[in-house]
Amino acid sequence: MQEQPPNGSEGVRRARGRPRSFDRDKVLCRATKVFWTRGYDAASIEELTEALGIRRSSLYNEFGGKEALFLASVDYYLSVKVAPCLERLERGRALSADLSDFFDGLLALTCRPEGPKGCLVTVVLADAAESSPRFREKLIECLAGLDETFVRRFEQARLSGDLPRDEDVTALAQLFVSFSQGLMVRARSGVSLQPLKDISDAALQRILPASRRFAT
Repeated sequence: MQEQPPNGSEGVRRARGRPRSFDRDKVLCRATKVFWTRGYDAASIEELTEALGIRRSSLYNEFGGKEALFLASVDYYLSVKVAPCLERLERGRALSADLSDFFDGLLALTCRPEGPKGCLVTVVLADAAESSPRFREKLIECLAGLDETFVRRFEQARLSGDLPRDEDVTALAQLFVSFSQGLMVRARSGVSLQPLKDISDAALQRILPASRRFAT
């Protein structure tokens, strides 16, 4: 059952020109942590407003409701948490070095001693997507964006000689995105940093041996 906004309104947006009484980024940071920790369904409006430090009416006026707040939190998570990890792929070094650095950043994000484990997109959004077309569309969009980032990096690797010229970079990108998702699920289950690091290192050694060069 979809939660209804207060006073029977349909998620009224904040009136034009009316100043906010809170910092939007701070609110999204807190909301992200609640959703990341609790999951979408388990995070109630009451719990969210308490964690965010805002009134229920302010939440609806600014975001339109819980569903829109979650989608905004996913965007915040992608820009603040995921983007720095993806930037590690494009530091201009050997492909194996950039991939290793990417996985180091990803595991550091999702295996912190304190804080949510796993990935907001892979774990929470993917779970919520089953019951919401909007969430399913967002999940597809997120995965497509990750695929594109890896495809772009692998295309560069073909030009530099780190991959064969006939490498199917689309299939390879999907492989690495899927492998990353698997690591995040394991992190969510409680597997600690070092075992996951060992898994990612072993995968890189098998898929992309450091000694392979294909420049012609």
